[in-house]
Amino acid sequence: MEAKEKPPTSTAPSEEPVSPEEEPVATTTTIGSWKRQVRVALPAPPRPAACRRALPPLPSPRHVCRPRSQEEQKKQDWKVVNVTPIFKKGSKGDLGSYRPVSLTSIPGSSRLLERQSPGYKTLQPSLPESCMDVSGYQTKTWKVILCHLLSLLTLGSLLVVFHWKPHLRVQARCSRCPLRQADWVVITDQSGQCSTARVQTEPVEEGSLALFPAAAGRTSIAVEVSEETDARDTIWLHSKEEEEEEKKALRYYLFEGSRYVWIEAWEAFCRVSKLDESRTCADLHSSRRGLSTQERSTRRKVYGPNLIDVPVKSYLTLLIAEVLNPFYIFQVFSMSLWICESYYYYAACIFVISAVSIGISLYETRKQSKALQSMVKLSVSVRVFTANRVLYPKPVNFKFYKDAVKFVLFLAALAALGTAYSIFILIRNQVPAWQIVLRGLDIVTVVVPPALPAAMTVGTIYAQNRLKKHGIFCISPPQINLCGKVRLVCFDKTGTLTEEGLDVWGVVPQENGSFLPLVHEVRCVGEGPLLRCLVSCHTVSLLRGQPIGDPVDLRMLESTGWAQEMVEGAEAEAQVVQLFGSRALVVMRPPPPPEDQPVDAQHAVPIAVLRRFPFASSLQRMSVLAKRPGSPSAEAYMKGAPEMVASRCKRESVPVDFSETLRHYTSNGFRVLGLSYKPVAAVWTFEEAQEVPRDSMESGMLFLGFLVMKNVLKPETAPVIHLLRSAEIRTVMATGDNMLTAVNVARSCRMVEAGEPVVFVNAVPPSDDGQPSALRFIPAEPPPQPLEGSYQQESYFLERHPSHFALSGKSFAVVCEHFRDLLPKILVRATIFARMSPDQKTLLVRSLQGLNYCVGMCGDGANDCGALKAADVGISLSEAEASVASPFTSRIANIECVPIVIREGRCSLVTSFVVFKYMALYSLVQFVSVLLLYTINTNLSDLQFFFFDLVITTTVAALMGKTAPARELGPERPQGTLIHPIVLGSLLLQTGLLVAVQVVCYFITVSQRWYVPLNSTVTAPENLPNYENTVVFCISGFQYLILAVAMSKGYPFRKPLYSNVFFLVALVVLFGLMVWVTLYPLGFTNMLTLKEIDDMNFKLVLLGMATLHFFMAFVLETFLDHSLLEGLRKLRRKKASKKIFKRLEKELCQQQQPAWPPLNEPLFAPASSSAGSVIAAR
Repeated sequence: MEAKEKPPTSTAPSEEPVSPEEEPVATTTTIGSWKRQVRVALPAPPRPAACRRALPPLPSPRHVCRPRSQEEQKKQDWKVVNVTPIFKKGSKGDLGSYRPVSLTSIPGSSRLLERQSPGYKTLQPSLPESCMDVSGYQTKTWKVILCHLLSLLTLGSLLVVFHWKPHLRVQARCSRCPLRQADWVVITDQSGQCSTARVQTEPVEEGSLALFPAAAGRTSIAVEVSEETDARDTIWLHSKEEEEEEKKALRYYLFEGSRYVWIEAWEAFCRVSKLDESRTCADLHSSRRGLSTQERSTRRKVYGPNLIDVPVKSYLTLLIAEVLNPFYIFQVFSMSLWICESYYYYAACIFVISAVSIGISLYETRKQSKALQSMVKLSVSVRVFTANRVLYPKPVNFKFYKDAVKFVLFLAALAALGTAYSIFILIRNQVPAWQIVLRGLDIVTVVVPPALPAAMTVGTIYAQNRLKKHGIFCISPPQINLCGKVRLVCFDKTGTLTEEGLDVWGVVPQENGSFLPLVHEVRCVGEGPLLRCLVSCHTVSLLRGQPIGDPVDLRMLESTGWAQEMVEGAEAEAQVVQLFGSRALVVMRPPPPPEDQPVDAQHAVPIAVLRRFPFASSLQRMSVLAKRPGSPSAEAYMKGAPEMVASRCKRESVPVDFSETLRHYTSNGFRVLGLSYKPVAAVWTFEEAQEVPRDSMESGMLFLGFLVMKNVLKPETAPVIHLLRSAEIRTVMATGDNMLTAVNVARSCRMVEAGEPVVFVNAVPPSDDGQPSALRFIPAEPPPQPLEGSYQQESYFLERHPSHFALSGKSFAVVCEHFRDLLPKILVRATIFARMSPDQKTLLVRSLQGLNYCVGMCGDGANDCGALKAADVGISLSEAEASVASPFTSRIANIECVPIVIREGRCSLVTSFVVFKYMALYSLVQFVSVLLLYTINTNLSDLQFFFFDLVITTTVAALMGKTAPARELGPERPQGTLIHPIVLGSLLLQTGLLVAVQVVCYFITVSQRWYVPLNSTVTAPENLPNYENTVVFCISGFQYLILAVAMSKGYPFRKPLYSNVFFLVALVVLFGLMVWVTLYPLGFTNMLTLKEIDDMNFKLVLLGMATLHFFMAFVLETFLDHSLLEGLRKLRRKKASKKIFKRLEKELCQQQQPAWPPLNEPLFAPASSSAGSVIAAR
């Protein structure tokens, strides 16, 4: 394809010759104040290597662009539109008039880039799940110098910020420019994350360009070696002004292991793999002798090395990256501050803990990098995109983590207020300036606890370890919390809900136009075309004497008892020629006859296979040419989808009850294949068989019967599906199998309960004669008769029995394209998706996510990788490719892992809330204590901070998350956001309570007769010990433990507190320790710098205040969990939900007349557009 920029004046399209099958479309596009005329050539799609004849070309997707609003058009910017267009020949006008077509509606298509204006943005996707916005930047010397100066003035702080946000570095040192001039690009993905990449240049010798046509002027390299290069994609190689004229440069950048090259015709950086999408068998055939040295060198420069690069960074590089983490920078700041305040013990302890944490992190990171590198080197089946799944994982988009950041910012704002208050108090107390600065900054480390990020991961780590005990491994721990919000789970069928293999149930022969009874034992089928079809029509091969191939073929051949022999060596070939009169690929030999077989019985003879036409999903069939000994001609045998096989047979050979018999077996969950044959008199030898066209050989066949295979449901499937539905978690099946088989499996596993109707959603695309796309809702079974007095049969049927929709992959594609307004309603009711391709499964997951479902996906095969990666929670039952694409992998190959993962997710999410609330309240307790003591010009001592932060808080935070999940999986779900009235109300009320208790205890202390005020002329630690410090220390120590117990909720997502034995023992020990310190401090007096109090009644008052706080904290949490929560739920029912699927469910449930969907009533899409209002035919 070639599209060149023209001057502002109108121009005519290029007059380059184009091959007939690649007829271009001339279009005119208005961009800004000038027009561009684009000549688009649609090359033929890639053809399988086995194709021997020309196939009709399919349309190939191309770039389109759509302008934004008028204000944005003034900036000559263009909006990224994720569509795959089909260009109709002869169409003219604006690109916006072209109908966008869904990715799944084009067989074998893949989404391409969408070309934008020659300005600043472009789109770089090549995979369906990949969508990026790329902006170009050009380095400016004056900006680079200014950044260096600012870095010096800020003592390197600016460099740290650039390390955290690389795109800011590019934006600060460079200026926006068109992509063709860029030496840096900023890449923004769908999740909003920004990355940077340097645009590199690869010099190409002028002589090497002679290999390709059109090497003149602005040189271009045509990647395909073909005579039709004028109609194919090319790469412009820009001349460098500072280099010699004969030196050319290929411009590209690397991102997530993939190379993106600049294509001038598209004015975009495009994944280099796009250059091979139009390659044909003729191209491969022309390169059968290999490439020359010069060709190889040029292609290496264009395509880059063919490897998956897994970098293993050095320990020094990892250490620098780890230390520059914001968490550790805050740790360094805090430790420096504590040392300046003489808190040596605490600072040293935190340093040791941080050093150990960094060391473990570096070791694990390098170990995993080496393991992945070894896996990539040794594995021959891992796909590039699955390896990239580990190197560049999908970011976890969970509101809990976003709210946690917001709450930390709130704590930082609170710290600023506390700092201002402390500065005011310290100035009033005439504290030296340097102490004022230190004390003010210390407030920040008190309110924003440095250990908060580490404490937040505790529950996740415990959940990950518990999952390991169940044989479930997780490579993305942050997604464990996301499991707690799963509302819908998609399941693959074969190997997930059902057993992996298929068992041969029997064959159904046909004779004289009618079917005979099912023959369960295939070996009992007599000698004839049916038996010969079963033993020869397959693609089984032998590897070291063991048969390998498709599981269906292996089971079919095994059921016959026949054996396969490979024809290898001159002697074996001579024997075959002598027996069959021809060479052969393989020879099928019958089993030895049983001893009790009659002497006059007909014996089976060997069969030689002359040629195989392998199974093609687009054809839905496979066939072979075979020959018997002594037979002058060959016979053709075919098997495949029953409807396809019947369509290739003579009508008189197909039984009249074909559809009825097929429906009988498929509706009972069997997989059925059709069998047929015909004599081929024109083929006698192996050489003649190679010249027979497939299409002519596979027509005019004689129907033989059905091969019936059974896919057994796993015993764990039905109980798990029932458990999920009881927990109000939707279950959906997405399979590539037959629709009726899928419906039967859905009923068998209780995904569709008895009495719940199934409605087929049948959608057909618009016809060539102008008929619009049509949609029908057809009940799988006729609705029951209405009761007397009921209004309308269909309405009564739908009202009493909420239906489950069932769609095929083709119907799903048509609905996505032509009935987009009905798609959300259909998805809310749809349970069964059959004949779905891998890309359609991925699209289904993304469509459900678009309705605000938190989607889980459970599958076992490579065809599930895209859906597993796209899902919020992907669970693989395979240790192969699918395990690399999903965050969870189960060694137990059944779906029992799904409720386990969801229970652990709910437990981990609640634990994260508990730990976060506790750490926030812990910091607020210490914040109140410090401000209270600052007010009277004193503070806590070094060992007192050490005791609170490490002995109490660290112990509690480390063991709090060890509580296991509840055994039951109920319909209730944990909160997913911190910014919620329950959470905020808990924090606010508990903070008010702890402030009141500390202030009351302080005033009780100063009112005692034995009270002696502290020396306010000096500050801590000089005025320690004192009564105020001792009382605040004792009561706040109890508060840390009280809040730990109050926050540790169990039901309904976690087991009770007492089940966590380690946590319970730690609480008992710490409570006992605090009672001991309060009543009988003994040796703790000197060690913790406490003032000894002789008044036992006062000490009992302190214990009474702690007990009162304990009781009131529980009352508050109980009130919030029950009364306030129930009130919020009632209020929420009156308001419209923010989630789309909930609003749709409510709308469908409340809709009475007319009932939806209209059964057996066609709905037509407008012929003028692919999406819009639906027209009902009355």
